[in-house]
Amino acid sequence: MQFVLTFLGSRRADGQMGGAQAVGEEFTVAQRKPNHDSINVRLCRIPVLYPPGSAFVAGVLVGILQYAIVMVAVLVADILIWSLKLDSIAKVPFFIKGVSCAWAMYNLVFFYYEARQCPTLKERLEQIHAENKFLAVKMIIFFTFFQQVLLGTVLNDWLHFFDQFAGLADLSGKQVAEGAQSFLLCVEMFFFSLWHVQAYPVDEFNKLDAAASLSAAISKESRVDLKNAVTEAIAAGLEDLGSTEKQADEWRRLLDLAREMLDHKFP
Repeated sequence: MQFVLTFLGSRRADGQMGGAQAVGEEFTVAQRKPNHDSINVRLCRIPVLYPPGSAFVAGVLVGILQYAIVMVAVLVADILIWSLKLDSIAKVPFFIKGVSCAWAMYNLVFFYYEARQCPTLKERLEQIHAENKFLAVKMIIFFTFFQQVLLGTVLNDWLHFFDQFAGLADLSGKQVAEGAQSFLLCVEMFFFSLWHVQAYPVDEFNKLDAAASLSAAISKESRVDLKNAVTEAIAAGLEDLGSTEKQADEWRRLLDLAREMLDHKFP
């Protein structure tokens, strides 16, 4: 969800915000038609449920964002089950969460696949390092989800592994399993936070916004806009980019062109 909102909120080359409508227009311009029966991804076939254009973007957005609503409902259900001691249905919210997560993943993978086929959207995906952002966010969900399945369901409920620790500090086997999950989660969140710092650097969107402002100012040929855009670009560090950074050459070219226009066209 965070990855999709980041992508839809990134700026276009003309300096305007992207948004779902703009992304839908890009699909239309590129004549991408995601209304075929299915798409082939390696060895599997993924069914396609949405028409092309803005309806496609709206469909995948609803499919992805429903997970947030389901999670609130699951939380409420867990509280009610705990307060009413309905242990017989305690696992139901957990599996509902799994279905919702799978549906969100279908929509996310489908959106990513179709965006990669559109040249303009593919470039935007590369600019925001989409794969790294996706993994940084989704691995928290899926790694902890399957860890809970392994420790809570397989090892505890099925194999009764934690029963051998029953009686330790007056804890049951189930309580030991829950404690192990909580301890591992605390440790893992530290490493996930380091990953997020790397995947979502604080200066990333300053550079993207500065480059978009340069492009827009050059197109408008306005002295005030050019001067402000150059100042913004320098503050964002566009002139100090390393050669290995994506879009570095293009951004430096825009900055040099803007400076040249200020020196010669608006002396």
